[in-house]
Amino acid sequence: MHYFERWDAHNKARDKARKDAAQFAADSLEKLSDMTKTPTSQLKFIMDAWKQVIECRRILKWTYAYGYYSFEDEGEKEVEQRRQFFEFLQGDAERILDQLHEWAEMKLNGLRDEYAEVGLIPADKFQDFRKHLIGLTDVTHGSFDKLVAQLERGFEDMHK
Repeated sequence: MHYFERWDAHNKARDKARKDAAQFAADSLEKLSDMTKTPTSQLKFIMDAWKQVIECRRILKWTYAYGYYSFEDEGEKEVEQRRQFFEFLQGDAERILDQLHEWAEMKLNGLRDEYAEVGLIPADKFQDFRKHLIGLTDVTHGSFDKLVAQLERGFEDMHK
């Protein structure tokens, strides 16, 4: 039941992220551009973060199906080691993805709300946010690349 519940949770989170990203692009991108005095073309990093969240939720969702079917012979030491390594990579990827999702959604909304009355986000605050979000997007991408590479190898060669 655990595997299905996690699969379903990531499926729903992906659907919500898709809606949130579309809503941000339609409703908030121009407002943010005005609040930061930044052309919308230079706000692409935010949509890149949302795209990464959506893609990683899809990948993470299917890791639960993989885990359900791949480690049935528990008890064998080698299978148990592979399962533990898989769960470590899966958990690490999920933790990093949750951070990215939080920054793309909650931290950005918080920054906008904090300066909504003034109508202008200070350049240094926005640049700090920008650097952090771009960094998290890159780290998330790398983490999921490692996870997918191991999935493709079947965790047979865990030490590569």
